[in-house]
Amino acid sequence: MLQLIRQSQFIEGRWRNGMGVSWEIAAEREEGEREFSWRLAKARIDADVPFSIYPGMDRIFMQLQGNGLDLEFEGGRVLPVHESFVPHRFSCDVPLNCKLLRGPCMDLNLFTARGRFRSEANVVRVAGQQEIQAGETAVFFGLEGSCRISDGTTSIDLAEGDAAVARDHSKVILSAENALLFWGKLSRV
Repeated sequence: MLQLIRQSQFIEGRWRNGMGVSWEIAAEREEGEREFSWRLAKARIDADVPFSIYPGMDRIFMQLQGNGLDLEFEGGRVLPVHESFVPHRFSCDVPLNCKLLRGPCMDLNLFTARGRFRSEANVVRVAGQQEIQAGETAVFFGLEGSCRISDGTTSIDLAEGDAAVARDHSKVILSAENALLFWGKLSRV
């Protein structure tokens, strides 16, 4: 199944700790479970603020827009996020504060339930046609330009700022003149 998710379909909400705004793009929950198994979300960071804690979750965090930030973890570790479109992985169990460098930022987050899903993330430049191994579940987010995504049966046009989910496909074909995509690959453990 190949699903296109337009920006207008993202679900706006508050951070778990109530200190920011986010937009859920896509998520999977086990039947009867309230907590997600995986979730792709966009968030706006307007000020220096603590991040929400998600016990048992891992996160891939990527700045989409802004002038950078530092993630200051309890215990003294600092993760500098000074460039856009660079994925950073960390555990959501450890309390951390976000310190903006020069103004607000927008970011993309891929959360996975540790022990249930593994994830990897790439930023891919597509110029021409490219075949990728999408695996069990793949999530895409348009960073620059537009890209056609095809599973051999269905094709969708992914615009900048939109997202797509491909489920149960071993191969997906990406086609574009010049596009930049976030690609997250999810696998059950």
